Amino acid sequence: MVNPWEISDVARRYDPVTSHQAGVEVTQSGLRQSQADKICSVLEQCPGGLTNGELEELLPEMTSAQIFRRAPELERHLRAHRRYAAFGRLVTRRYKGYNQQVWFPGPADPVQITLFEGS
Repeated sequence: MVNPWEISDVARRYDPVTSHQAGVEVTQSGLRQSQADKICSVLEQCPGGLTNGELEELLPEMTSAQIFRRAPELERHLRAHRRYAAFGRLVTRRYKGYNQQVWFPGPADPVQITLFEGS
């Protein structure tokens, strides 16, 4: 089976070698996939979406840094998405006094993508 997590996901281009090594280790150990599956499972139970902070509360075994890393990866792999409101602004929700982006399960609506890219 082909691993869906491409090498380009393990670290940013200009990160130090140690970041790339850690990224490869997290991928090869299956931890990246396991964390991604946990986030997707929770999002699927909450179609109204969840902020990073809410995800952190519902997944106490994961750190905020792990959630912050996995969520954009899930978006690139069409397993989660953020929604855009008027003027191309991300949908946010207040959580503990701060606005946070909201993550939704599954890929984004193609109509929304078309409208956003066309503006």
